Amino acid sequence: MYNINNHIKNKTYKHIYLICGPERYLVRQFRNKLKAALMEGSDELNLLVADDSKNVVDEVIDFADTLPFFGERRLVVIDDGDAFLKNKDIEKFNRFIAKIPDTSYIIIICGNEEPKGKVPAFIKKDGYLSNMQGVNDRDLRWWINSTLKNSGKKIEIDALNYLIDNVGTSMDLLSCELQKLIAYTGERDSIDYHDVRAITTKTLSSKVYDITKAIQKRDSKSALRIYNELIAEKNPAVLILGIIRNNINELYLVKQMSDNGTPMEDMTINISKNSKVISLLMKICKDFTTEELYHMLETCQSVEYDIKTGAIDQGVGVETMIIQFCEKEGNKR
Repeated sequence: MYNINNHIKNKTYKHIYLICGPERYLVRQFRNKLKAALMEGSDELNLLVADDSKNVVDEVIDFADTLPFFGERRLVVIDDGDAFLKNKDIEKFNRFIAKIPDTSYIIIICGNEEPKGKVPAFIKKDGYLSNMQGVNDRDLRWWINSTLKNSGKKIEIDALNYLIDNVGTSMDLLSCELQKLIAYTGERDSIDYHDVRAITTKTLSSKVYDITKAIQKRDSKSALRIYNELIAEKNPAVLILGIIRNNINELYLVKQMSDNGTPMEDMTINISKNSKVISLLMKICKDFTTEELYHMLETCQSVEYDIKTGAIDQGVGVETMIIQFCEKEGNKR
């Protein structure tokens, strides 16, 4: 993403961009920044936001193969890039972008996963592909402080820590919570811990993560208390199970990579988490063996299967599993 900023700053644009990744806030932000920069001083007739029609490939090629009208550039924005790349005529598009006119530019927006195929491969080589995985902890804190500063606010360090711990690192979710905090504090210029605690919403994933941390400490009482609170809030037990399974899977992957000496940078790419989250996972997984985490994953899958086939009640099944995970013997340590 820093390269895109440099492209905009220096006006050294690539003719085709593909932007994807799980941090949708950044995907939208850089889509809009590129669009504004490439359309600067140009007539709206030079912009095509492509739809998902059957003939979209021909429409994109026809538009991009035409000279600009009262402007320097023609720009095509394809917001449903995943569908576009699966179009039956995509090979025609692949041939076109190899000789795209100097005055034409294309932005393709895809989903969380980096797409495969000839077009993405070409873009990696001759265009620019950006997979928005999120930002590191330092940049995330800088972004939060900058967002608040733009509204005449500042946040105390303990409040900032609590915000990230409870909301998570999703910039989409954090952006919503920051707007709530700005409105809640009114004319006050400082946001403290009590403001954050009073107004922010702890995500379901964050609450379930507290169960995982209680399992790490073998604290069945805390784990079951949190679990029962979530059930009381009408969260399905099978959904909670799925999040626990994902948490354990991340711990298992980090444990394997850590034991193999995988660099932090590679870990952040492999499981799409920033360095702060990876460091926290590394700290937690020290209390488990690789075999134990593998056994816990198998147990999650077994319980999920039994629930789906009606062999056990979902509430009882997940509760029993949590108790088992909190017992050293149950985890085959």
